[in-house]
Amino acid sequence: MSPKPEALTSITKKLAKLRDKAQDYLVENGLAVPKPPLWGKNNDPEEWLNVNDFEILSTAYRHEVEGFLRRVAPYFPKASKTEDIEEYEPCTPPGISGYPASVSELPTP
Repeated sequence: MSPKPEALTSITKKLAKLRDKAQDYLVENGLAVPKPPLWGKNNDPEEWLNVNDFEILSTAYRHEVEGFLRRVAPYFPKASKTEDIEEYEPCTPPGISGYPASVSELPTP
């Protein structure tokens, strides 16, 4: 149920790269350079005792990541409103189309 350690490490590294890219902008504008958020106190994905702890930690982590991204976002260019946005055609991801659409289509043993 907890996040995989390698996924948490990857997220932390990516957030650190974003911070590094935005650091000069933040300093020039008198803004604090935020530290990448941590999962709990030590960035340990196993740091929870029960489901309630997990929900609290995951909600707090998400809140901190969103706040971090809001602080560094002004450095990065925004998408142009004049760019043509292609119409998105929904599609079935590869590998899912072979599944039965209902229980009645399941093979019998």
